[in-house]
Amino acid sequence: MCGFSAIQKIMKKKIAFAILFTTLFTTTANAELIMNYYEENVTTYSSGYRLDGKSDPKYPLYINDEKIQTTESGYFSKYVSLEDGENTFVIDNTTDKKTTNITKLSADDLEKVTYEDPFEKVDLIGKVNRKNPTVRTRPDEGNDDLLIPYTENTLLKIIGKNSEYYMTKNFRYIYIDAVDIVNDADYGENKATDVSFDNDNVIHISMNRATEYTADLSGDSLEIELFDTVCDKRKINLDKKIFRNVSTKSFGTRTIYRFNFNEKNKFIGYFISFDENGMNIKLNERSKKKNGSLEGIDIVLDAGHGGDEPGTPGIGSIPEKTVTLNITTYLKDYLQEKGANIIMTRSDDTFLDLSERNEITTKNMPDAFISIHCNSLALTTDALKYSGIMGLYTFDSPGNFAESLNESIDFIACYKDNLAVTRNSVCPSILIETGFMSNPEEYEYLIKEENQKAIAEKIASATEKYFSQLYNEK
Repeated sequence: MCGFSAIQKIMKKKIAFAILFTTLFTTTANAELIMNYYEENVTTYSSGYRLDGKSDPKYPLYINDEKIQTTESGYFSKYVSLEDGENTFVIDNTTDKKTTNITKLSADDLEKVTYEDPFEKVDLIGKVNRKNPTVRTRPDEGNDDLLIPYTENTLLKIIGKNSEYYMTKNFRYIYIDAVDIVNDADYGENKATDVSFDNDNVIHISMNRATEYTADLSGDSLEIELFDTVCDKRKINLDKKIFRNVSTKSFGTRTIYRFNFNEKNKFIGYFISFDENGMNIKLNERSKKKNGSLEGIDIVLDAGHGGDEPGTPGIGSIPEKTVTLNITTYLKDYLQEKGANIIMTRSDDTFLDLSERNEITTKNMPDAFISIHCNSLALTTDALKYSGIMGLYTFDSPGNFAESLNESIDFIACYKDNLAVTRNSVCPSILIETGFMSNPEEYEYLIKEENQKAIAEKIASATEKYFSQLYNEK
């Protein structure tokens, strides 16, 4: 089962590459000490810090005169304890040497820091300016409070604001940069009237304007709740071959539609949009599986990072973007051998931003989305304690895709996280952290071709098993 633990919460924080990646090269002819995360002066509240990199394996490595164990290729990681004040560490590889000063702030320093960020009352109208922004039930960085993201052009009645979030009239919290403030005239009375369904699997709800909403898709129904909206039910025109019925409930200015399907698991996702006539809900119909294989199944594969965004550098010269592309390419080959139709977000060292990756998923309406990444830990964590494959998801329904892969692969952790590429309602989605590039042994494992193929084959087998079980449940 997927779950939470203190260890999992530590592991989910990846190193901010733009801040920490300072690769230093020396001109020493005999040996080179490479430390991708090296900084000459560091300040931290942590009681420990990690020093890692690659040394010439022909020479012994010492940190403050203590001999450090390295891998066969010279990769190393040492977690050092810190005392209050300045701590100096000398990393010596016989013919190359680096010195770093790490200042640990005391408990008295910590008490001076304030984290309060109170809300002020405001009276604003906002419009969501992007697809799939983070929407929460409370203003924090937890992941147990995530809601289905609003679509672009959703209108919000904003009653509160702090440095990060807007608070809506319906006590939903959304990041300020995801909202444009618009004219009050855009937000008037809203009535939901006619409901119809077209040949492109789109449910259309006629209404005056865009509004806040929630959505919940299960195996046999889709429930849509509209806020600040009254129901003026007129005509409902749905395909009786697809819909068993639709129920409508109103609670003041909240309206709930429940669309019940005739066939269980017929739809695996949806995409919501607004136009001048109301809300459109495009249903993602599950592909027709053939011949007992993955033939007929559409899968989007996403190789993390790329181009000018290398991801975590790891502790050697091969960055995350190279490892993820290799694993994803092998995964494509294995899934295609099993009959699947594969769409790649990138097939070479190309940069794609998160919105472009999401757009590929939305456009293709696949049966599943898999993003391949490599893990890393903050420098305040002992890297030698962590290794293995992790699964992260934002919404694991319907079909429990992440949980199914967890059962097959046996992730070291599988939990809900607020990830842009998985924060969609189109299809079951998962981000797989294939190993820790901050662990010397695992880094050396991840950069080898035969191991990249083994990881890809394991994910492909788990994916095939998921779809076989899903269709057997039909």
